[in-house]
Amino acid sequence: MRGRKKKRALRELLNEYDSLLLLSEALGVTVSDEGEIYMDIIDQHPMYAGICPGEEVMMKDGSRVNPRLHIAIEVAVQWQMAKDEPREVNEVYLALLGEGADPHEARHAIGYILAQMIWLIQRDNLPQPETHYTAQLRELGRQGLKHRMFTG
Repeated sequence: MRGRKKKRALRELLNEYDSLLLLSEALGVTVSDEGEIYMDIIDQHPMYAGICPGEEVMMKDGSRVNPRLHIAIEVAVQWQMAKDEPREVNEVYLALLGEGADPHEARHAIGYILAQMIWLIQRDNLPQPETHYTAQLRELGRQGLKHRMFTG
């Protein structure tokens, strides 16, 4: 029952958001697409519905995933793609698609690199993190589907 209430509350918020989008369009005011990006990601991860803060999800391979962190990283990747910043994100994404990668898995691979970058910044106080991030993205682009993200 708890999951149904959360889902209903989320739908109500989305309906309000849709109403605000329509109003903003009528007034000619630009509104962020963040909600749409977020909802697209939620739709691609139905197993996360009804997860409470702090809960983890057990995946088929036995790994444990923090759904909120997973979604936050995917949102960050999609924002980077939308803003083409850094440009390597879209270059790598298109290269992976060209090799036959599934679009969702290609975004996961980029998110993997981003998550590593965040971890290194926290652990090592990494100088010039954007330089390291773009270098890792270029390496992912060079290796393509042979990258450890795809090969395990």
